[in-house]
Amino acid sequence: MEPIIRGVGLRLERGAACVLRESDFAWRSPLTGLIGANGSGKSTLLQALAGLVIPAAGRVRTEETDGEASKVDTALPFYVPDRESALPDETSVLQAIEGAAALAGLTGDQVRARAQAACDRLGLGEARFQRYANLSEGYRQRARLACALAAGARHVLLDEPYLGLDRGAVESLSSLVRSLAASGVRFVIASHDPAPLALLKAELWVLEGGRLRAVSAALRAHAKGPRFTARFGDMLRAKRVLVEAGWNAADPLDVLELEPPEDVEVPSLVAALRALERLGLVPTTLAYAA
Repeated sequence: MEPIIRGVGLRLERGAACVLRESDFAWRSPLTGLIGANGSGKSTLLQALAGLVIPAAGRVRTEETDGEASKVDTALPFYVPDRESALPDETSVLQAIEGAAALAGLTGDQVRARAQAACDRLGLGEARFQRYANLSEGYRQRARLACALAAGARHVLLDEPYLGLDRGAVESLSSLVRSLAASGVRFVIASHDPAPLALLKAELWVLEGGRLRAVSAALRAHAKGPRFTARFGDMLRAKRVLVEAGWNAADPLDVLELEPPEDVEVPSLVAALRALERLGLVPTTLAYAA
């Protein structure tokens, strides 16, 4: 049976703002990447998928299908929040993971065995006995993932899991996620930065201006080739390098609107990232221009 996360006529609002207009989607990939700028509504969408936010209209559900028939999967996806709203600092890692195992209805020795197995799978080692507050950000993310495993989650929703990680920690976390996906866990990963999702070879979706589109659909919306928006640590240097390389780089407010030169083929976000890296530029954010 193939697991699916499905949205039907889904509309989401945050206060008075609409962050997702009525949308239909079916996510079948073991690795789905959700790209969008900060404040675009990625977290709200993940929380709705986990049953933590009530849609303004439409519905979400998880299903299992064999191509001909499908049945509703009553187990909700497990939402893993970003680093600013995760586990209590004073909680030991193992206590938190045992608490997640208890949510799956386990008791006693079953809880302890499930928690220890999750710690082993995520390579937590002696870190499992430390307080969450004392862990590096990379190990905190492992702890959050271990909670999802201990809870028996089949679908895991990761909200900005790469924030605060250096390149080595990004690659390590990506390797763990790929391994878990290969074993049958399905992931939806929200990130403002497409680069880590490109490492995962995730199926990419873009949430922008209340619209949810597959990357291929986003590309079709730009008949003359896509344009991009990007931010860099040194915006002035980045603009100078881009202009010298023949890119159009307008800078309204605090973001550059980029259009590659005609002789540079940049059909996607991943290709744009590679083209920028060849110029010695690493964007802090990269998205399709509206």
